[in-house]
Amino acid sequence: VYAFAILGWELLCAQEAWAGYTDLCKLKAVCVENKRPSMDEKASKSRLGKLIQEAWAQDPAQRPSFEALREKLSQLSIPKQLAKEVPSYWSGQDLDQ
Repeated sequence: VYAFAILGWELLCAQEAWAGYTDLCKLKAVCVENKRPSMDEKASKSRLGKLIQEAWAQDPAQRPSFEALREKLSQLSIPKQLAKEVPSYWSGQDLDQ
């Protein structure tokens, strides 16, 4: 679920997670310092952003199951104002299609 959250962040933010970090620095950031990639305020307050944050919770027991993720994702679509800010492929695309 954590890895899925990171992929979701990369799609939402159109960036590579931990770009510029060495493997050792990534390991330290995630496993020792409990860091997560940053999101701007708009993304972090979006329904998808909130779902990503749930899915990368520090405590794995607090993360949703894949079934719960599927249910929540099936109810989401990318808002038009956000779609303008992400790669053109996502413009107007529904996540549940």
